[in-house]
Amino acid sequence: MFYVFKQSSSRLMYRNVIIIVAGLLFAQYSIAQRNNIWYFGVKGGLSFNPSVSGPVPAVLSNSAMVTNEGCSSICDSDGNLLFYSNGVSVYNRNHQVMLNGDNLAGNISSVQACVIIPVPGSSFLYYIFTSDAFENSFENGYNYSIVNMNGDGGNGEIISKNVSLWSSCTERMVAARHANGSDVWLITNDNNSNIFRSWLIDCNGLNTTPIVSTIGLVMNQHFTVNNGMLKVSPDGRQLCQTSFPEVDVTTFIPNFFQLFDFNNTTGAITNPRTITLPNSKVLSCEYSSDSKLLYLCSPGTRTIEQVEATLPTVSAIEASQITINTAPSAYYGIQSAPDDKIYLADIRPALGAINRPNTKGVGCNYVNQQIRLSPGSSYLSLPAYINDFSASPTNGFTYLILDSCTGRVQFNGFTTMPGTVIYEWDFGDGNTSNVQNPIHTFNPVNLNYKVRL
Repeated sequence: MFYVFKQSSSRLMYRNVIIIVAGLLFAQYSIAQRNNIWYFGVKGGLSFNPSVSGPVPAVLSNSAMVTNEGCSSICDSDGNLLFYSNGVSVYNRNHQVMLNGDNLAGNISSVQACVIIPVPGSSFLYYIFTSDAFENSFENGYNYSIVNMNGDGGNGEIISKNVSLWSSCTERMVAARHANGSDVWLITNDNNSNIFRSWLIDCNGLNTTPIVSTIGLVMNQHFTVNNGMLKVSPDGRQLCQTSFPEVDVTTFIPNFFQLFDFNNTTGAITNPRTITLPNSKVLSCEYSSDSKLLYLCSPGTRTIEQVEATLPTVSAIEASQITINTAPSAYYGIQSAPDDKIYLADIRPALGAINRPNTKGVGCNYVNQQIRLSPGSSYLSLPAYINDFSASPTNGFTYLILDSCTGRVQFNGFTTMPGTVIYEWDFGDGNTSNVQNPIHTFNPVNLNYKVRL
């Protein structure tokens, strides 16, 4: 039997390979291990780590966190929990408040309250970026804190807390991978404006001079328009912006969302498109892993709207709308997962799921209340991650078993990263390769090998 456990990110791909002489059957689990542990809602939790006997994802009951909306968590490269946060408190791997990890400047009622970003090139430093909420009149703005995982005996500590990033904020912010496959952009959105700021995080840390894009509609149509979500497609080419559909005023002002082109090399945002979908009041959004389909939660109408986001014109995108009825669920939270599914959250002890999100129409296989979370419960959001943590279809590798008896396997690496690419393979048995598409023979064949690219 041939099992493959995969971590897919634009920087590093892991696959554990078990080859047994007698079998040809194989099973594949797509695992992006840095976001393998989710904590969210009212002590809700899931583990996407591979399991021999139990279900994946497995329900967790050890969370210490309660949050109305935004949250984030982070694991090491093997899927072991490091810490998680609701933008106000940070909990370590032992589910205790991290040293100096209280009173962060975020807000548990912010849609995208926080996001955790590993410092590129570092194995122990992490940023936690936070946003304030409408309920606090956005008074705290955007802030960041720095976690040193070497602190407190390896449980981590906050070594810098509530440093002001930008005073004007909304409940929207998102992290997106740079085109070089290592650095990260944090995109924020000024209040009552059409101003976006792209902040670069690289091996030198945070660049405090952002790339500013003034583009699209000025978001001042009504008093809740600064609530909502930003999402960048997994291929890093498109940005979606939504806002909260206040029922009393959207009767007169049609609900809309905006799409933009995003340049993940320069951080620039261009080509604004305003999309209006009939009979919907979209609040939150998520892309399929192939970046072609966009799913939008419309809790007011108890539907999910699916559109083809890469079509060339506004009219074509609007015409591609397919409405999926979710009653009685009214979903607010939506997030892609390491198993290449999209999960959906509302105020109940269960999550909905879109099981085949790359498939157009009903073939996407939406299931209401697919995962029961008891004793925990979801609320209005799910954890936030860098856009390529769950699936990176343009960076990775495939394999072909040439001879299962001798353990001979063909590997094929692929990437869309620009410039000269150097491939470094570690087959987990003491052998390496620098070619793009190596053939390797595992000997003996009945051991567990971790293959790294």
